[in-house]
Amino acid sequence: MKKLFLGKVIFFGILMMLMAVSGAMADQIKLYQQSLYSYGVGGEFTARVVIDSTTGPDLNSNLAYYANATSNIGYDPSFQTFCLEYREYFNTDTLYNVTISDRAINGGVNPGGDPISLGTAWLYQQFATGTLTLDNYDYVPDRSTSARYLQEIIWYLEGEICDLSGGNNFDELLKTKFGSLGAASVDNNGTYSVAVLNIYGLNGCLRQDQLVLVPEPSTLLLLGAGLIGFGIFGRKKFRRKK
Repeated sequence: MKKLFLGKVIFFGILMMLMAVSGAMADQIKLYQQSLYSYGVGGEFTARVVIDSTTGPDLNSNLAYYANATSNIGYDPSFQTFCLEYREYFNTDTLYNVTISDRAINGGVNPGGDPISLGTAWLYQQFATGTLTLDNYDYVPDRSTSARYLQEIIWYLEGEICDLSGGNNFDELLKTKFGSLGAASVDNNGTYSVAVLNIYGLNGCLRQDQLVLVPEPSTLLLLGAGLIGFGIFGRKKFRRKK
């Protein structure tokens, strides 16, 4: 229990640091909706990394966690993603600033942000790493039906829609994994290595938030330990000088 708690603390600590430094020089992306990979106003979307700043989240590094079927499709570098809000939008081929956090940011009912659910994080991690079974996601060039069902269940888990289309079997997959849809709807809180790509227009306006893979908790634990060690070393060095 203590190890899990420490991993979560470090996870969110790293995310907060990434958000804090990204203000100096924001990462920038462009979003695209490729017809064979998307449906309607939902994902899959292609997030093309245009500017991977040295002070913001390292999006190019994040690409290492994606499977071939979910990265560099049509654009290099890029990754496939899904949106979190049903009533927020973006314009294709438009430059946007991005940060990474644990929650979707919106200006409506919950302006402070809404943490992603456990089920959303797990499903996206499985999708992005190419491990959703063929019965649930068909990784073929024309996979708009699979994209529709996955986007709908994400919207459902995030409270954006109230009903699912017939034929959507992701609810049964979640029940098998978590026991119930209610259990899958609780906050992820760093359990799975998925975060929110918060998207802003260059004028600061909010746009449709997307999902993104982030380093595994074990990686963050090592990074956190290194940062802690560096802090201790620096403190000892400072004391010696005194």
